Amino acid sequence: MDSLSHLILKQPPPLDPEWLQHEEAANLRAPKQTYASPLDRQPVYAEERRRTTADMLAPSGPLHHLARISKAQLTAPSTLDAFPIPILRFSDPQNATSDVAVVYFHGGGLCVGEADSEELSCRWIVDGVRATVYSVGYRLMPGVPAATCVRDAVDAFMYVRALVPEARVVV
Repeated sequence: MDSLSHLILKQPPPLDPEWLQHEEAANLRAPKQTYASPLDRQPVYAEERRRTTADMLAPSGPLHHLARISKAQLTAPSTLDAFPIPILRFSDPQNATSDVAVVYFHGGGLCVGEADSEELSCRWIVDGVRATVYSVGYRLMPGVPAATCVRDAVDAFMYVRALVPEARVVV
C-alpha cells in the first residue's frame, strides 16, 4: 500500500478573510466564559438560542422566510409523575395537510437544551421536508435521573403518535 503521508498538510490553509471578518464582528474570538456545571450553563445557553432565533427570524434576518411557520405549545403528561412535558409544534399554515410528523429531540447529552433551543432546526425541517415537527423539552440531568429523561422522551413520542395516528412518524 502506498503511503498517504503526501495527503497530510504541513500547515493549515489560511482562513477565508470574510470568515475572519465575521468572527471579529460577532466577537467570536473573545474568551468564552466557563461554567462549573451544565446546570449553570443551561439558562445561558437557552437565552443565547432564543436571541439567535429572534435575530435570524427578524424582518431583516437571513432566515425571515421561516417566520411564516407557526409555533404552538403543547404538553404531554409524564407517566412517571404527571409532569407536563413541554412540546412545541411547528407547522406550515400553507401545508396544513402534512402526513409526516417529526418528533425532534434536542441534543445536549440529557443535560442541556429545551424544546425551543433548536427552533431554527425545527423550522428548517418544516420548510424543507413539508412535515409537522414536534420538539420535545424532556427534563434534564442532574435534576432528574437519566431514566426520567428517557421516560419523558418516550411519553412525548407516544403523545404525538396518539395526536396524529395517521401520520408517518420520524424520530
